[in-house]
Amino acid sequence: MHRIIISDTSCLIILAKINELDLSQKMYGKIHTTMDIAEEYGDSLPDWIIIIDVKDKTKQSASLLKQTKNVWLNRKAKEQNTQTANIVPGN
Repeated sequence: MHRIIISDTSCLIILAKINELDLSQKMYGKIHTTMDIAEEYGDSLPDWIIIIDVKDKTKQSASLLKQTKNVWLNRKAKEQNTQTANIVPGN
């Protein structure tokens, strides 16, 4: 089975702001997005983010995109919490 990851603008913006845009490449290899999202992002995209045409807009799922964004945010929050927990106060 083929696995296609489609990113929305929020995921791209959030990851770019924390200098972790390449995290999605490490996790999924290539990411597919639409021209609308690429234009909304407003910056050049790396070559591993592929812009595709939407053939049937009735099959777009906002809930799937929202779930993907929440997974990214939760993972980053867990990483930050782990880093904070490992800080030992000085004497």
